[in-house]
Amino acid sequence: MEKELGKRVTSDELAIFLGVNVKTVRQYYKELGGIRLGSRYIFFEKGVVNAISKKREMESPSENEWKEEREDIQDKERSLILGKRDEKRTRSVGRADRYNLLD
Repeated sequence: MEKELGKRVTSDELAIFLGVNVKTVRQYYKELGGIRLGSRYIFFEKGVVNAISKKREMESPSENEWKEEREDIQDKERSLILGKRDEKRTRSVGRADRYNLLD
């Protein structure tokens, strides 16, 4: 069985390896490929490696998705800059027409 699953790893060992708190490991035991038996959390090396690699593959965007997301961000930044320019113009008009004489 050890050949198929790898070495058994405790939640304490996994927490040290990942550099997180033991509570975090126990909270996300399913995402880390672990199982819970009563109050015990059990992990196996290959299960953890598979879970992390699957999660990583799911989260890594393709090159096209990355380009589209970057273009969206650039468009948002441009629109924010243009919006600020418009605000400055309306503010200056508001100051000049303090008593609403130009309506």
